Amino acid sequence: MATTTNALTYLGQYTVYTFVSLLLLGAGLRESALGPALLVLGALGLVGTAFAAARLDHRPRRTTVVTLVAVVAGMLAVGLAFPGTVGVLVAIGVWSAGFGAVAPVFQAAAIRAHGASPDLTGALVNATSNVGIGGGAALGALVLARSGLDVVPFVGAGIVAVALVVALVARRTFPATPTAPAPEAAVTDAPVTGAPGSEMPSDQEHLRA
Repeated sequence: MATTTNALTYLGQYTVYTFVSLLLLGAGLRESALGPALLVLGALGLVGTAFAAARLDHRPRRTTVVTLVAVVAGMLAVGLAFPGTVGVLVAIGVWSAGFGAVAPVFQAAAIRAHGASPDLTGALVNATSNVGIGGGAALGALVLARSGLDVVPFVGAGIVAVALVVALVARRTFPATPTAPAPEAAVTDAPVTGAPGSEMPSDQEHLRA
């Protein structure tokens, strides 16, 4: 479930984010301001990462829900505010902050779900992320060509909303509180005594004699 939700989230994200420059320009942002605007939006993503780092270990389910709700709400707000410059900038800021938490959220969820090493789960998360990135770019281009730029954010938001529903249903993968680790068996260095056959044959013959 973790990798499925991750793939859906990245699919929805890159359906829209592939065309974020077009959205900003279409909202009236000057081309010379595009670079600084993207830099600020990237910095807002760090806010989301910090949010996940502070809360994920204590409230994994709530952190996941808040993250995906922020992404969905931000994308919907982009679609509703477009082509208003201020509204689009604020909405993309909320969306960017939410998406900044996505990577740690799903990395942790994959480790909980699969019980494998971080290296293996990281590879699974990266693979599904790449599928979502490629698929999202293709889907966004299709929507852009057929329905227009103003429809793209709504399609992306719908896909991430599906990911949110999956996360809400998958309570084991996204628990309300951290799952307690299984207790480890005690290990002792004391030698085993009294086991059958523990005496050497020569000792047994000596005792019989």
